[in-house]
Parts: sequence; structure tokens; C-alpha cells
Amino acid sequence: MKLWTIQPIAVYEELQKTGVFRCVPEKIPEPSFADYYGWLIEHLKEKELPPEGVTLPVWAWYRFNQKEKKPDLRHSCYGSRGEKMVCLEIEIPDEKVLLSDFDLWHFVLNNHYLDNCFYPDYDDEDYEKAQKWFESLSPEMQKIEKEKSWEQIFNIEPFENDWIIRGKYVQAIFWELTIDQIKKVQFFTAR
Repeated sequence: MKLWTIQPIAVYEELQKTGVFRCVPEKIPEPSFADYYGWLIEHLKEKELPPEGVTLPVWAWYRFNQKEKKPDLRHSCYGSRGEKMVCLEIEIPDEKVLLSDFDLWHFVLNNHYLDNCFYPDYDDEDYEKAQKWFESLSPEMQKIEKEKSWEQIFNIEPFENDWIIRGKYVQAIFWELTIDQIKKVQFFTAR
């Protein structure tokens, strides 16, 4: 599977020195997200167990703005302004990769219930009904239903209605990146 990972230059330098890159817990972007990353990591473990000592996955893009192509590096979302970065085009075996919808992932990160809003005529009334049902549940059942609703992030089939867009941006996670998996390298400066 062709993917693109955007990393600080130090990651590429590490790959050149050691031949492998693995994420380290000290560099998790937001410690308060640890539980939600853990939820996603458990799903990756269902596909493949991590190598010994590896606890966090490497992140990459599979689909960017509805296309399976390199992300637009002119966006301002990669690193701190002026930071030297690298975009690596990589090839990872399909069975080692877990794909999920980037936009829907934010329901997980924000600890929100993701109702079944994936049909063309979904409207305000449907939303109100779903929220009312969810709020009527006990806290224990809310947690169960919420986490069950998050499973929808793994459906990356493109879909759009007035409420939601799915499949436009698709992220990928896998356990480690090796130097032989790199197919192209592009250096750039974060905007």
C-alpha cells in the first residue's frame, strides 16, 4: 500500500543511521489523548502485534482530499512554521496497515458519540432523536455505545451529506518504518 508520512528531518536522519523508525511515547502530541490513541492501537493489534518494545504506531496518509496521492505540502498543518520537514512516500504491506477516516477520528479524540448519520436524507430531526436516545442511557451504557459508534471510523468508503463527510481524508497507522520501505523523499519547510 502506498502511503505518505510527514516527519521532522530528524526522523529521516534516524532512518538513515539505524534503518528503522519507531515512535516513542515521550513524543505523543497530546498526553490527554493517550486513552483514545490506546483505543486505536488496540485495533491495530488485532491486525498485527507490535514488535517487542514498540508501543506507538507511525502515522501516515493514505488518501488526502479524496485522492490517493501525496498530501499538499503547502498546508500549514505540518510542523511549526519554518521547521525543516520531510515527506516520505512509502510502501507498506496492506496487512500491516490500519486505515481510518481522519475527520471521524475526531469523534474519538473528542470523546463524542458518532450516531449513524450516514444516509442521504439525514436531518436535524434525526440528529435530535439520536442524541435524545444516547442521553437517555446510563453512563455505563453511554460509554459502551459511544465506543461501539467509533467503529464507524474504519469505514473509509467515500460518503457525504449535509452533516458529514467520510473518506475524503484517510489516515494510516503501522508499527514501524524501515529504510527499504521508502520510495521517494521530499524535503520542505513547514508554513
